[in-house]
Amino acid sequence: MGEQILTKFIHTSDWQIGRAFSGFPDDVRGILVNARFETIRRIGQEAMTKGSRLVVVAGDVYDLEEPSTLTLRKPLEIMRSFPDVDWALMPGNHDPARTDGLWDRLSKSGLPSNVHLMLDNAPVLLKDKIAVLPAPLRRKRSTGDMTDWMKGAETPDGYLRIGVAHGPVVGFGSDDDMVNNLVPPDRAEQSHLDYLALGDWHSTMRVGPRTWYSGTHETDRYKARDGEEVSGGGKILSVTLEGPGAFPEIEAVHVGEFTWRQIERTILEDEAIENIVKDLEDISSPQKNIVRLGLKGALSLAGMAALDSKVQSRFGATFGHFEAETSGLLPEPTDDDISSIDSSGFVRSAAERLRGMIKSPDQQVSRLARLALTRLYVETAGA
Repeated sequence: MGEQILTKFIHTSDWQIGRAFSGFPDDVRGILVNARFETIRRIGQEAMTKGSRLVVVAGDVYDLEEPSTLTLRKPLEIMRSFPDVDWALMPGNHDPARTDGLWDRLSKSGLPSNVHLMLDNAPVLLKDKIAVLPAPLRRKRSTGDMTDWMKGAETPDGYLRIGVAHGPVVGFGSDDDMVNNLVPPDRAEQSHLDYLALGDWHSTMRVGPRTWYSGTHETDRYKARDGEEVSGGGKILSVTLEGPGAFPEIEAVHVGEFTWRQIERTILEDEAIENIVKDLEDISSPQKNIVRLGLKGALSLAGMAALDSKVQSRFGATFGHFEAETSGLLPEPTDDDISSIDSSGFVRSAAERLRGMIKSPDQQVSRLARLALTRLYVETAGA
């Protein structure tokens, strides 16, 4: 019987360093960009804590093909600060290994001795008898199976065979014939892999006992894709293997700095605003939460004004970022609302006319009338 070895390593992917986070205010963008760097540091710390001497990054290390020099080099300097951990990096669809591209820039700029680039379809032999079999992407879209070469790949006796790929698994897409960079779901079994580390999906997902998506190290979206958990990112996988042929033990470890929350509420009465306030107040570590509140239903004009003062204005600075989507929330002016606008005169006449226009069958006219009446209420009623 051969010598039994216990090997631990970290599986992560989809760092997308350099993501711009367009659509966010500049100060928030800077915070989110920096978080993606700092989470690499937490991965290194977690590897040391777990006794893992290898971190495998399964594609999309970078978010774009021409990052600035600072963006390109900063992750490497963080990895350099963990000299006892090897970091194996592979290109994905966001950062494919094009000729004279960013990976050539990295190679020529000088790598830390503990950083390994996986740019070819060839086994990479690392310490602790680990053979990594990568399937790097050389273009954003490929219709072939980049993992097919693993079937006949020879590795030394007694080495663990760790496959690495980036793309959707066959059967997960809505139309497999239209999906690029496909990976067979039984690739691990076909190629006698002890583990297949996948990237592309941004939430942790089990494909099979030897095949997992790690998800992104730092959550980057409110909503999930095709069955993913909302806020399912922010994790890495700690993988333990007791030797070639053994099934891996998987532990999902949270390392992300920010939690992204999509909160949906339907409100039909003004009193519901207090429940929303309580829900938002109950969120722990608010500065580490990116929150989008989606509202639909109807409120009185007084309720709309209260929503602005008690929710939108108040929580704007409470969270790391907060936005309220109220396009699905319609103002329903009451008699008291109209009475409070003005008792007589031109303003009152305008209010009555807008109230009538709300009943227009033309949805655009109705929507604009609601918005105008709400604005008139806020400006004249002192609410």
